Amino acid sequence: MFRDHSDCNIGWTEAGEYLEFRFYLSFIYADDYDFWFRVAAQSPGRKVRLELNPVGAAPVSDTFEVVSKNSWQEFVDIVWGDFYMDENEYAVRIYFEDGSVNLCSVSV
Repeated sequence: MFRDHSDCNIGWTEAGEYLEFRFYLSFIYADDYDFWFRVAAQSPGRKVRLELNPVGAAPVSDTFEVVSKNSWQEFVDIVWGDFYMDENEYAVRIYFEDGSVNLCSVSV
């Protein structure tokens, strides 16, 4: 997904919904990575949980409060990471714990 200048986003999220992105990382790209999530919320206190699931290893997750700009379209970055990823299949999940959060993009 594109991180900037996006004309669309995922909205109308409800508590308990999630998105999942799967990918395969080749050994030639093994390195430290950050994940960037662009989100917006009309109300303060909305939370999203981010989870990285490597096949055959324990998942890593963290919960973040979305900084509200009182707008559905004023997106802010959540930077999550400094993960070393080697050759493997991965799934990244974004859980909308409270709902009412818009997701603009995800990038690595």
